[in-house]
Amino acid sequence: MLNQIDCETAGKKLAELIEQFEFDITAAELSAYLFKPGHA
Repeated sequence: MLNQIDCETAGKKLAELIEQFEFDITAAELSAYLFKPGHA
């Protein structure tokens, strides 16, 4: 049972996550590449 304020706050948090989503994916791919076995 979220009130209006909680819904608005959740929406803002979701928007922040969406903005960072592409960067997070890139960082994850970069980390996977850097820590991939056999990569110096």
